[in-house]
Amino acid sequence: MARLPPPIYNDITQIIGNTPIVRLNPKKFSVNNNTALQEKSVCSHGNVEYLVKLEYTNGLSGSVKDRVAKKILADAEKSNKIKPGTTLLIPSSGNLAISIALLARQRGYKTIALVPERTTIDRIQLLKSLGVEIIRTPNEARPGHSESSFDLAIKLSTEIANSVVIDEFTNQSNIQEHYEETAQEIYTQVDGKLDVLVVGVESGGSITGIAKSLKVNIPGLKVIAVEPQHSKIREDEPGGSSFIRKDRKVEDIGNNFIPPIIDFTLIDEWIKISDRDSYIMAKNLISEGFLAGPSSGSV
Repeated sequence: MARLPPPIYNDITQIIGNTPIVRLNPKKFSVNNNTALQEKSVCSHGNVEYLVKLEYTNGLSGSVKDRVAKKILADAEKSNKIKPGTTLLIPSSGNLAISIALLARQRGYKTIALVPERTTIDRIQLLKSLGVEIIRTPNEARPGHSESSFDLAIKLSTEIANSVVIDEFTNQSNIQEHYEETAQEIYTQVDGKLDVLVVGVESGGSITGIAKSLKVNIPGLKVIAVEPQHSKIREDEPGGSSFIRKDRKVEDIGNNFIPPIIDFTLIDEWIKISDRDSYIMAKNLISEGFLAGPSSGSV
């Protein structure tokens, strides 16, 4: 049966969300032929149904962060925290910065991104092409350090008139978007039947919002958080190293501090994935026709 074509939309933000879920076929999935990952991969067990939600089909920048950017800006506009002419200070070089930059151009906001030195040249060039001003910060500086992206953004907000810090790590709109929208989509798509939810963690907003909703509606649901081996979200201890290697390969998940909005009580298990395994799994997903990067491979 042919799919119906989508309607004509009035605004680019209307094609954010409602992303499809696709079933993986373990018999075809090429990881079964990779003995190095045979025991590690969930896809090596043929009696389990594996579903993937394709967040790269979000229509703005092709990222789950499109959802967050839309919600954060909409809530800020409703509360009159921002208006045309406002400067948005974003302590991030990730996909959220790209999503915010695209919406900012549409709404007449100026955007400044405060990014760590490790940020790739292609990411910098992309942000600049969207009209974003770039300020570099040290890789190892965490929130609380005067040179961290977050603290420098706060400082600049006191110096730049009509400016606002857009921080997904403390903004409750991040959680609410996933609680109200993403989780409800998943629940409807799986008809309320799900045993395990696996989510990559960076800010903690997606796993917190989705798990908070689904655990109420699906009793017994197990929630697994995934982060790269170099990440410090789960193992951040007083006096411990805050440094994330400059040579790390997996971006857009993981962090060098505990995000304030994450709710650890909703998470049943943590798994750390090596860069190598993330890339192998990404290639396997690509062989199945999925446009997957290493962060998707990690999950």
